[in-house]
Order: sequence, then structure tokens, then C-alpha cells
Amino acid sequence: MVGLKGVEKRFPNQLSGGEQQRVALARVFVLNPRVLLMDEPLANLDTRLRIHMLAEIRRLQRQLGATCIYVTHDQKEALTLADRVAVLNAGRLEQAGNPMQLYEDPENLFVADFIGQANLFRGFAEAVSGEGVDVSFCGRRIQVRRGRTGSFKTGDAVGLAIRPASVTLGPSGGAALAGRVASLAFAGDRMEYEIEAGEGILVRAYGPLPEKGPVFQEGAEIGICFAPGDVMAFPYQPAPG
Repeated sequence: MVGLKGVEKRFPNQLSGGEQQRVALARVFVLNPRVLLMDEPLANLDTRLRIHMLAEIRRLQRQLGATCIYVTHDQKEALTLADRVAVLNAGRLEQAGNPMQLYEDPENLFVADFIGQANLFRGFAEAVSGEGVDVSFCGRRIQVRRGRTGSFKTGDAVGLAIRPASVTLGPSGGAALAGRVASLAFAGDRMEYEIEAGEGILVRAYGPLPEKGPVFQEGAEIGICFAPGDVMAFPYQPAPG
């Protein structure tokens, strides 16, 4: 079941890290537990082994039907494995739900940033109507959607969250914001940018690879665009410290 045929006569120090993890799983699953607690079981494995073992753990869990409580600081592991995720912050439950709910409809700024990363900004409510709110931000007025806890009145400080994947880069003319490329990095399947947009604002954004679209070099002036529905507004939470 755990793919260790042919190595049963080896000593522990003759097994690879992945094989040792499979032995640990076998020792637990052979007891047919109703509930299994896993506390960061993949923390000491390299990236390739972690990806493989994630798939193995999920396969075994479904095959045996055991309930697993999986503790991890790796958001990708949580989103990949879980049917239900609980986000804890200093011992406090911030939100629980299925992975897609937490990603698309976070409870507050902490969850928005912790699950999937987000650009976090501060603005002020200018007008509130329906599911939207007009916010003054970086010298402009933009309309965004209210998050789950988005209850505002005019003049309130507003915390804004927008995911890097929702930011589109292009010419500065007509863009919601303008900035300068501070850094760019090749991330395998995409380019990752950090853009200085004035007043200490740093925007993270993703872009296509050179063969699929334009790549903006460090120092380039650039426009930052996003759809209002992709920006979530929450009650403002100052950063700790």
C-alpha cells in the first residue's frame, strides 16, 4: 500500500527520506485509526519529495477513510490536502471553511494575506452602496467590493487586499495606479514583480514569461490595473508592532 516492496530487509539508515516517511505512515495506518494527527510531517523533506508525499498522503487518506488533522505552516500544503481548513493566528481561530472559500472570500485582512498572499493597502471610505464601497487610495477614488466583514461608514479607514495574480501590468496611461519596477524575478512559470507606487506602497504582481508577453525591466515606468471586483475591502487592521 505504501510502495515499499523490495526494501523490507533494509535498516532505517539505508532508507531514503521519502521511504522513511512511508514507513511512518504504514506504522500508523496499520492500526486503522479513526482520527490521525499529523504535525508538519513533511517539514524536513526537499521540494520534490514533499510534492510526491503530499499526493501519497492524500491517496492513503482517501483509500482508508481516516479523518486526518494536518498541522502545517505551508499554505500550499493546506490548500492541496484539505477538505476543510482552519486558519489560526496566535491561538485564535480566524476562519474555517473549504480551501476555495478561504481564498476567494476571506474573513479579514489576515486571512486574505495568509491564504494565497495579497497586496495590503490602506484607504478611506468615501461612499458605501450595496456590496461595493468607494475608497480614496493613493490620490485616487476607486470602487471595490466589501469583504465578509466589510461594514463601513464614510471616513472610516479601510484595509484593501488584492492578489498579485489579479494585478495587470501595462502602459501607465489610464491605469488605476502608476509605478516603477523595483525588482523582477523568474519563478519558473511566470515573472514576479515588485513595483513602487509612491508613498511607500509596494505592489506585488505576476506577469507572463518572455515568450508569452512583455517583460518589464527594473526601473521601467509602468501602469498597474485591476478590476474593482478583485479588490476586497475590510476594516483596517494596523500591522503588528
